[in-house]
Amino acid sequence: MDVTLRTHGADGLPEGHPEIREYVQPLEDYYQQRLDARVTDYGQALRMASLKVRGNVPSLAEIRELMGAPSRVLKYRELIKRMLDGKVKVAGGALQDDPRFKKQVLSFWRNTLRMGPPGNPAFGIADQDAAPTMAAMVTVSDTLPLGAMFTQPSDRCFSMDAAGTFTSVACTCSSGVDGSGDPTGSTACYDANSVNAGIIGNPAFQAVNHSGLAFHRVRVVQEIFACRPHPAEPQGVWDQVFQPIGGTAMPTMPVNFASAESVVCAKCHQTMNRQAAFFANYDRRGVLRDRAALKTGNIRTGGRAKTCGSTPATCDFEVDTPTTPPRSSVIADFLTPQFQSPLRGGWRVNAPAGDLSEFTQGMANDPEVARCMVNRLWYWMMSRSDIVNDPVRPPLAMTDQWIAVLNAGTHPFDGSSRVPGTLKAVLYTMLTSDDYTRF
Repeated sequence: MDVTLRTHGADGLPEGHPEIREYVQPLEDYYQQRLDARVTDYGQALRMASLKVRGNVPSLAEIRELMGAPSRVLKYRELIKRMLDGKVKVAGGALQDDPRFKKQVLSFWRNTLRMGPPGNPAFGIADQDAAPTMAAMVTVSDTLPLGAMFTQPSDRCFSMDAAGTFTSVACTCSSGVDGSGDPTGSTACYDANSVNAGIIGNPAFQAVNHSGLAFHRVRVVQEIFACRPHPAEPQGVWDQVFQPIGGTAMPTMPVNFASAESVVCAKCHQTMNRQAAFFANYDRRGVLRDRAALKTGNIRTGGRAKTCGSTPATCDFEVDTPTTPPRSSVIADFLTPQFQSPLRGGWRVNAPAGDLSEFTQGMANDPEVARCMVNRLWYWMMSRSDIVNDPVRPPLAMTDQWIAVLNAGTHPFDGSSRVPGTLKAVLYTMLTSDDYTRF
């Protein structure tokens, strides 16, 4: 593809003026020339990085430290490493802890997960910050890899104090009765049914994303952690996922996921239906009613008193099928019998799962999830909008570099050993790259 350019200074001249000259240049050369024309400015880059990483401009001492250094590039890298390590230099040259980076990361995850700030009794969860704080703890950690975000015990609710110290306690959910007459269970979000699903299994995350058939929860997980909407897989990778219309003894007809009247629903629902059952046992307050993912219980069309007990067959899904009239969902609304016993679902067709812990382990092992997470960090550093809504994504050649850093066992700053999968080294690479330091 070529681009047509005009000579410099021709703007504003009337058409046909003898000083106007046009020439054709390949588009790749056009952009490369502009990239090559950028000038490195470590002072401006330090200001931008500090605003992102610490929420404030660099101190005068840091500016002087940079401008007076024999090598500004080395000093800039040292200052970036210091910020990401949560340190600040005080009088006398000593380093002391600085919680501002952790607070900025927490704010980033609040925005990304659409959760927080602390406290939201409308959902019966003691602390809406629990899931964002867990994600922030993994992001700033030197020992927890990215996958821990999806494999930490979900019954632990994390908090961070003013000094940037992370603590965790058992998650608690409000007891009582909600507006529709549903008992909300005990104050424990999990009893003996806890899963190791990280923020995905966090009660607050499940509560704020409650919806009919659990498909909203499925969509949120896909868009936040895969950075793209459904369909997530090529059509037909799972055959015969859906219950044929009229093939069940339902009082009303189930949703026709195989419909092609206006759109081909199966393109998305071949994946969504295999995932929704893992979320359907969480009630509207985030309480996991029963860990067993398979429910074949009685269909409730009248009163909404819960019948959950120790036997999974006595407890229906905690979500409703949006039919007329609405009714409680059962496994046959999602899948054909061959996918029900044992439950055949999973994050992707090549990552099968029988429960939510196995589901999120598939996420932790998925290269697409890792690429999505580093892309989200780049969008944050560059103040770009949500990547799901962006038609132009970072080129693979760029993200491949970040993935290589993510998986490496050494830090790019000094080659020291580090735990592979930790995210701070990726942030360091981004903030010291030409794309961040050249203007």
